[in-house]
Amino acid sequence: MCAFKRGELPAKTDKDPPWRSAAVFTREEVERLISDERIPEHAAGCVWMEKVANTAPFCMVSAAGKQCFYYSRAECEQAAAMSDGACVAN
Repeated sequence: MCAFKRGELPAKTDKDPPWRSAAVFTREEVERLISDERIPEHAAGCVWMEKVANTAPFCMVSAAGKQCFYYSRAECEQAAAMSDGACVAN
């Protein structure tokens, strides 16, 4: 077993940082990823949620973080009220 102490490894960095913000799966790629039997179900669900987060028009922002999967402002505002947060456009 190999164990490192905090700070012994270099920080994680992107090879091309500006690329990440523009990296978006196409519909066909998402369909392939979430239906591929080789990919565990929980991982496929993460891909699906990431795609939804990139396309949903409203985000609920609270102390717990940002959730962007609301398609109606009313739903988003209701969730925000329950979490003492705010609803914002994505």
